[in-house]
Amino acid sequence: MADMDRDHLIGHIVDHLGKALGRIQPRQTALFFKADPDYGRRVAEGLGLNIEEVKRLVGLSAEQRGAATAQLTRFSSFKKETAMADKIEVCMCEKCGNEAEMTISCQWVDVQAPSGETQKKQKETRTCKVCGNEADMIIDFGD
Repeated sequence: MADMDRDHLIGHIVDHLGKALGRIQPRQTALFFKADPDYGRRVAEGLGLNIEEVKRLVGLSAEQRGAATAQLTRFSSFKKETAMADKIEVCMCEKCGNEAEMTISCQWVDVQAPSGETQKKQKETRTCKVCGNEADMIIDFGD
């Protein structure tokens, strides 16, 4: 598989697995890591998972992995609290109208909920490679 195809595959997996329950993400990423360490590492980085915690799951049985992750949410110890890996996606830029690659930088941010409590949310910053336009988006996972 060509490098570009691998990048697209990882990006699609991260996009879809990122919508899964928090307990599913490290379990599945451990299986990717077991199949190919680089594959698992790249998925873990894309999801913002703690790679050492994912590696620990690799040596466990399916039952043990299930028990170790049963109570996890998206914002567990498996998540890094730092910026996630940047990814590239082809999007339509609202400013210049071009369909072009955009660099998407993600990070976890604290957001004040209407109830007054602070919640962790994912913030994406999309930057158009043609005109440099930036747009921020806060992602609500419903957790």
